[in-house]
Amino acid sequence: MAYQTWWRPLHVEALIATGDLSSAAPALADLVAASREARRCAGRGMAAGRLAQVHGDTGRA
Repeated sequence: MAYQTWWRPLHVEALIATGDLSSAAPALADLVAASREARRCAGRGMAAGRLAQVHGDTGRA
């Protein structure tokens, strides 16, 4: 499962970059679940912040 913490942040970022925000939120939830299991993921915060930013939530971004 740890390998998922490498590619899932890139997947979330790609969904955001292409404007597929309805798919980005569930993908971020999958990333959070995978990172909890692996107990590490540097990209989780980046992906969560980016999604919050595009939704206009500057406090969370």
